[in-house]
Amino acid sequence: MVESFLREVPATGSTVKRRVRAIRYGLAEHGFDLDWDEPAQPSTTVRTGDAWATVGEALEQLPRYRYPAGLRGRRDAWILVLIAVLGMSRRQAASVSPEDVELDHGVRVAGRTVPRTVKPGECPACAAIRWLDVVGRAHYGWRMNLKTLLMLPDAPPVDHDCDRRPAELWRDVPALTVAVDTHGWVQTGQPLGRLSISRVMKQSQRLMGSREVEVRRRVVSERFADATLEDLADAYDDVDARLTELLKQAEAVLDDSRDLLGRIAGEDEAS
Repeated sequence: MVESFLREVPATGSTVKRRVRAIRYGLAEHGFDLDWDEPAQPSTTVRTGDAWATVGEALEQLPRYRYPAGLRGRRDAWILVLIAVLGMSRRQAASVSPEDVELDHGVRVAGRTVPRTVKPGECPACAAIRWLDVVGRAHYGWRMNLKTLLMLPDAPPVDHDCDRRPAELWRDVPALTVAVDTHGWVQTGQPLGRLSISRVMKQSQRLMGSREVEVRRRVVSERFADATLEDLADAYDDVDARLTELLKQAEAVLDDSRDLLGRIAGEDEAS
């Protein structure tokens, strides 16, 4: 009821806080001790209107699978949950640490309950669990482990990810809201900047044509002008494989060179 009132009669953040304090004080005087979270305040970082995806639509359309698209998509969904669902500021979202997360009774971040929805694809709690499941692996640079974990399934999952507990590695990372580059590397220990968070929010709420790994991005090369993140992920995998092959060839050349130098040095000593 309080949240409905605050939505219907919007105000600045300071006014909302005064209203909440007045409501709590008035009810406490009459013997009512309400055990509910502070209502989330609307953020200017969250876009509204027909030109933008709703929070549920954004969570559903962000990529969850493939590497590195799924890793970045899960990080973006985490930021969307912190700001658009829990009402955090960019500064608060950037400063969230493992100590702020509780998983004993549902999902809570900084004392705020992350809600669960009926539809798994739009579920904020599921989005939070999915990011916690990969951020620790990314922190330690377990690329092959992540690629295996993020393999695209044959069909969209119908079960809630928030029904399970994520891998405990997330408890060891110094910061949970971190930068993820186009290759899937994370900046460990350095929280994402506020301007970067704003860009993530804007990109996340852009309406997309399809729901899974179909985020199109502008690239310089004409070859990838209309590529999806899935196409780019495949291209990165091809580049990694080619680089591995070239490194092996370079090592073989170096070994041959060392053998040749050794033979030359032996001949010089003999002469």
